[in-house]
Amino acid sequence: MNKHQIRGRILQWRGAVRESWGAYTRNERLERAGRRDRALGMIEYRHGLLRAAIARQQKRLAQYMN
Repeated sequence: MNKHQIRGRILQWRGAVRESWGAYTRNERLERAGRRDRALGMIEYRHGLLRAAIARQQKRLAQYMN
């Protein structure tokens, strides 16, 4: 797990908490911010997955080049 995946999970968690709290307090702005955080967290997490896959492929290709 790299830093992008960790940051993405944290953003998703924070977004879920903010969205829930916004629904509880009937604060639409807070709910929207929570949904935005969850979406950004998912993007960040997937970015981390792609970076990890690229790193694995580069490592594999480097073995064949030497």
